[in-house]
Amino acid sequence: MEFVLTLGEQAGADLSEPSKLLQEAIFATKADEHRKALQLAGDAEAKAERILSERAAEMIAALRGSLPHLGDDAGSLKALLNRADASIASRDFEDTFRALSEGEKFVEIQIHTHAEEIVGDLALAVRMGVDLGAKVAPLEAVHRELNGFLSRGQAGDIVAAREKARATLASASEELTVFVRARITDRGPRGNLARGHRGLAAEVMALSPRGRGTGE
Repeated sequence: MEFVLTLGEQAGADLSEPSKLLQEAIFATKADEHRKALQLAGDAEAKAERILSERAAEMIAALRGSLPHLGDDAGSLKALLNRADASIASRDFEDTFRALSEGEKFVEIQIHTHAEEIVGDLALAVRMGVDLGAKVAPLEAVHRELNGFLSRGQAGDIVAAREKARATLASASEELTVFVRARITDRGPRGNLARGHRGLAAEVMALSPRGRGTGE
C-alpha cells in the first residue's frame, strides 16, 4: 500500500485522503483493533486506486491530444497509450505510469524535432528570399517569433502555430518560385547561373507544404 502511495505522489496525484486512512489503520492495529484496521486499510487501497485511475486517465487524455501533431510517429504513442489502458484494467499502476512517462518523453522529443524543422524551413526560406531580392518581411517576422519560442524551450508553441507557419511558407514559396522562374527566363537556358537557379527552384518547391507533405 505504501508503494502505491509513493507511486501516486510521483505521478502528481493527491493521495492525502488514502494516506490518512492508512495512518488510522496503523493506529488501529497498534490498539489491537484488527477488524477496524483491515477495514481502514481496504478503504485506503480502494480510494488510492480510484485516484490513480483518474490521474492516469487525465494523463492519457492529455497525450491523446498530441496525436494530431505527430504525423507518422503517432503510432508509437498510440501503442504506449494502449499499454497504459491495459495496465489500468489489470490494476498494474506501476506499468501504467511507466508507459505514460515514456509517452510524455516521446512526445517532448517529437515536438522539439518538429519545431526545429519548422524553424529551419523558415530560416532557409528567408535566406533564399534575401538572395533573390524578394520581400521577406512577413516571413522574417514569423521566423523571429518561432525562433524565440525555440530558444526559450517553448517547442509546443511552435507546433501549435504550425498552420500559421505553413501558410506563410506557402505564400513565400509561391513568390520565390516566381522569382526563380523569372531569373531562369532572363538568363536563358544555359550557363551555371541558370542551372543554379533551377536547383534553387527545386529547394523552394521542397519548402512548400505541398512539396513536402504535411505529415498528417
